[in-house]
Amino acid sequence: MFWKKIKNTCWPEIFFLAAVSGLIYLLQLHALTYNKDDWYFLYDGLVNGSKIFHEIALHTRPIRGPLYEIYFSLFGLNPFPYHLTLYLTRLLGGIGALWLFTLLWPKQRFSNLILSMLFLIFPGFLWWVSGFEFQPYVLSVSLEVISFALTLKTIKETSIVKRVIWTLSAILLGWVYLALGEYAIGMELFCLLCAYTFLKYQNEGIPFFKIISKTVRSTAVFFDHPIWFLVLVSIPVR
Repeated sequence: MFWKKIKNTCWPEIFFLAAVSGLIYLLQLHALTYNKDDWYFLYDGLVNGSKIFHEIALHTRPIRGPLYEIYFSLFGLNPFPYHLTLYLTRLLGGIGALWLFTLLWPKQRFSNLILSMLFLIFPGFLWWVSGFEFQPYVLSVSLEVISFALTLKTIKETSIVKRVIWTLSAILLGWVYLALGEYAIGMELFCLLCAYTFLKYQNEGIPFFKIISKTVRSTAVFFDHPIWFLVLVSIPVR
């Protein structure tokens, strides 16, 4: 009975994501050191202290510096915890992607798992071996997919209280992932596409333009955070 209940949840998929990505990346984690721009980032921290990272971060990425400061204060010059944290952050993103795909296509369990695995083990420009510099980029992507999943949860939810919780959570994560990497604002269009796909799946047979209208009305509140982000970063820094 216990295993039957587990089988009907997403835990088998989460375990699979963790096991496969762990076999790919964790076995050689102890051998990884610093790569490319990691060297000058950490040298700056060594010479000038962790506060220097506030100066390195761009105005359009306001919480990138504090994130570097936290990690440097915790881990210092030891490369291992940086690479382990990077892996765990990517795993979080893979689980978030699984959640997002499951909301979009609840009956396509195997396909959702494969998509999540591809998202997790093919990081693209998010290099696994840049354990320090790429921390904010990887965290931004991970929070991004979770924010999109929370957006769909809001659309699906009927309880007012839960809708408010999901909405505020999605907007908060939206602010954070944009403040870590401003270029991620383009993915807001992908979020809109996800909402359209979700509503189309939930409302089969409804005409195209009605789905478009419903999509715009359902997601309008979530476009406040990218708009305000653009306003804030356009203010000159003195």
